[in-house]
Amino acid sequence: MSIKQILMRNFDDINFEYKGLNVAKSMSKLEAINLLKKTNLVESGYYYEKIWEKYDDIKDCKINNIVVGFNNNDDRFVQMCILEKDAFSIFEGMAIVGEILEVSKGTLYIPKEKDSIIETLERKLKEADLQGFKIEIIVGKIDSRELGEEILVHHVETAAAISAMFNLGEQFVQTKIIAVDGSVEKPGISEVIIDSNIKEIIDNIAGGAKGNIKAIVLGGKTGRCITEEDAETGSFLGFGINEINVLSSESCIVDFAKQGITKVYENTCGKCTFCREGAYQLSQILSDAVEGRGKSEDIELMEEIADEMAEETNCSFGLTASEFVRTSLKLFKSEYESHIKRKNCPTGYCKAFSIIAIKGDLCDSCGECMDVCEYDAIEGKKKYIHMIDEFECTKCGKCIEVCPNNAIVKIAANKSVGPDKLTPVGKWKKR
Repeated sequence: MSIKQILMRNFDDINFEYKGLNVAKSMSKLEAINLLKKTNLVESGYYYEKIWEKYDDIKDCKINNIVVGFNNNDDRFVQMCILEKDAFSIFEGMAIVGEILEVSKGTLYIPKEKDSIIETLERKLKEADLQGFKIEIIVGKIDSRELGEEILVHHVETAAAISAMFNLGEQFVQTKIIAVDGSVEKPGISEVIIDSNIKEIIDNIAGGAKGNIKAIVLGGKTGRCITEEDAETGSFLGFGINEINVLSSESCIVDFAKQGITKVYENTCGKCTFCREGAYQLSQILSDAVEGRGKSEDIELMEEIADEMAEETNCSFGLTASEFVRTSLKLFKSEYESHIKRKNCPTGYCKAFSIIAIKGDLCDSCGECMDVCEYDAIEGKKKYIHMIDEFECTKCGKCIEVCPNNAIVKIAANKSVGPDKLTPVGKWKKR
């Protein structure tokens, strides 16, 4: 049986055989840990570490519960797939850990948005032959502040991998299922060996990057920002995420950061001050930056808040929430400075720093733009160059789409490409 078959079995497969659990039961604790050591299995999710070392660190602790849960962030699509398609491997993985550490119970945390499958999970759990190991299913997030030394925490993908490893033995090679999106030839999702080269992952899954690339993000809108050069030389090993997003040269780094941190603030549980207040402040600062209200001291303040969030929050949601802000500030500080200090978006993406204007040397007064404008923001008449009232214009871009002469363009707010008063067609010279 292949690793993919083990990790992606049909959820309704009632003939699931708990071979891995039986293998674990036939081994001593030392033999089981040595097998983990030989296969070099690592923890998925934010807390990257080797499983055998993790167990070695807790050898003097009396573990009484195996807790398994999801990343507390927006990088959860693949984890959801495993939960929905192959909960049996998660159950078996938890039972195997229980066997190794001599623990008889575990807790599986299910995200709130998936509470609709609780009844199905409970039914499947009753069908599972876990040989005495008991699992409780709880809806919610894992709160690390409420966990003591007697509780061992595993990522849901790690539990499935442990099941696969004890089924395959030393032939096991750890993999991850990765989704690649953004500026690529064909967004896709596939399984890769965990230490694969990042660029090769993008090439093999999505057919490679498309156009000029500005950055690559490992882990959704709040993931780590790296350069294309980093991707060419870097290994995926150590990045406990399931999503890679490729940003083109036309992408605005500051707006991307604002979208990510705003989503963080909307989804924070609110219990942790550093996460709750840090996300709010970063969201406000980045909103000001893309809307032209940024202040020169904002960059230093962002760096300070982002670093504090990464060090002081109490769960993976907060610890990774500021990752994109932190890493992109180091790589693209000039782009942040352009927004905040020079009130300019280098990519032209942020509407606050751009206007839509009509080129005086190309307009032939056809009137197509006036017909499509819902807000009467365009002034003009036959044989006269048309003009756009920037205070009435919503920057929807419909006029750009209909202009037969490509005379309507988006430009920096401090530039001019046409007259500022009614001027006959052909009488305005390009400057």
